Amino acid sequence: MKKEKTFSAVIMFALLLGFWIIIESEVTILSLTLGFLATLFVIVYIFDLIFSDQERTRLTFRSAKAFFILLGTFLKEVLIANIQVAKIVLSKNMNLSPKVVKIKQPLKKDLNRAFYGNFITLTPGTLTIDSTEEYLIVHGLTKDHVKDLSESPLQKAFVKFEGDRDD
Repeated sequence: MKKEKTFSAVIMFALLLGFWIIIESEVTILSLTLGFLATLFVIVYIFDLIFSDQERTRLTFRSAKAFFILLGTFLKEVLIANIQVAKIVLSKNMNLSPKVVKIKQPLKKDLNRAFYGNFITLTPGTLTIDSTEEYLIVHGLTKDHVKDLSESPLQKAFVKFEGDRDD
């Protein structure tokens, strides 16, 4: 078990350092040192959250498939929401009907709950105000943005993703 955690942490470190190098405008010894130290700090800081036995899972074909379905669903929902918000903003009368709803939290793992709340916030027209173990409170630009949030494709993809992760 400890080998798996260490291997996962090394992979995460390499990915984050690679990302640092990609976004760095000029790669120098100083920038590589800063990237190394920042990446190391992040891995040490999040180690217990990401690699805890409750949150961490094995990578399987099924969980990878569920992840890519989740990612595709998210991108589709963002595209649809962008079009809806653009229609509202570009219309003459700007039909706003803000609404706050409380929906049941469908996920069991803390990390997935955090990602779900953030995915809702990243979708234009919605904002996660609060997230607990039992519920989410979400603000919508219009009633339609939050109307079917508890049965949304994004929520179903997250539930499937979390369910498949324990296999």
